[in-house]
Amino acid sequence: MSIEENKAHVRSYYEMLDKGDLEGIMGIFADDISWIFPGMPEPLNKESIGGLIQGFSGAFPDMSHTIRLQFWRW
Repeated sequence: MSIEENKAHVRSYYEMLDKGDLEGIMGIFADDISWIFPGMPEPLNKESIGGLIQGFSGAFPDMSHTIRLQFWRW
């Protein structure tokens, strides 16, 4: 997958997250995803990620994200 394709997936994820589109979000995750989330004792799988996203959406119903282009100079 190219860098531009990766960027498009990330943008899609946050757009769907802000809209509360859990079905769309689940559609972009691989079936065998393993997401290491701070504070969780085990990596999350596709099923448990859905619960986490629903929990955050319920706790923060007005959550929104802005993606900004930033250039890094080393």
